[in-house]
Amino acid sequence: MDAQEKSHDKAERKKKKKKQADQDEIKSEDIAKDATQVAQPAGWTQEDEETLLERMKLATPEEARHQRHYATELKCLNWEKVAFGPYNADACKQQWDAIARKVCTSSK
Repeated sequence: MDAQEKSHDKAERKKKKKKQADQDEIKSEDIAKDATQVAQPAGWTQEDEETLLERMKLATPEEARHQRHYATELKCLNWEKVAFGPYNADACKQQWDAIARKVCTSSK
């Protein structure tokens, strides 16, 4: 690979990294806006649970995502960023605990 190709590859990697950082920043802003709503819900729908899982994924720090260890990811998770709609951080964490219990008991 000559110097020009190396320079081009480096520039492409830099562009991709900046684009990802910009997307992460936008997602973080959206998550923070939704986290301000803290009314307690009456019940969780399937759509709410799917949203919860997606927001958990988005709120997991990048370095924790590469660990691939369940406990590490949960320790790094900021539940305030997961909160959305009528669900506050505590409600989201409680619902996740309930989902995890269901998964564990249904697999036995």
